[in-house]
Amino acid sequence: MNYFSYRISLNKLNKQRNKIDKPYKKQYDEAKKEKDEEKKEEIASLAIYELGEIDDEILFLEQRYLRSIATKYLIQLPPVIEEEKGGLWERSQYNGNYRLTNEGIRQLRSEIRKERKERTDLLTRWISILIGLIGAITGLVAVINK
Repeated sequence: MNYFSYRISLNKLNKQRNKIDKPYKKQYDEAKKEKDEEKKEEIASLAIYELGEIDDEILFLEQRYLRSIATKYLIQLPPVIEEEKGGLWERSQYNGNYRLTNEGIRQLRSEIRKERKERTDLLTRWISILIGLIGAITGLVAVINK
């Protein structure tokens, strides 16, 4: 998954989330004006469940994007061991699929940053050598031409 398809999909999910959230917010505000606590709780629980499904899809999208970057840089994902057993994975309460915990995401992002930094440092080193050689050749040509 490339960055642009990730951003497009993320924007679609965020629009879908906002589309779901607006009517619930309006209903909740009406129930608040009426001071109907039972209705407020009912609306809130329905909203939490529906928005939770969208939030879960957003998490899966973000993780799929992170996994694609990790694959690009040949970074291994943590083994699929549930959090209760000391792993970095958990099951989604909405669809039962495994996903990385917050700690797992943090570690994967850290590994990606580390790999990017190493690649950038290597490229910078080569560019510095190349610029030095160009300078030396330019100086040598200037001396020879005089």
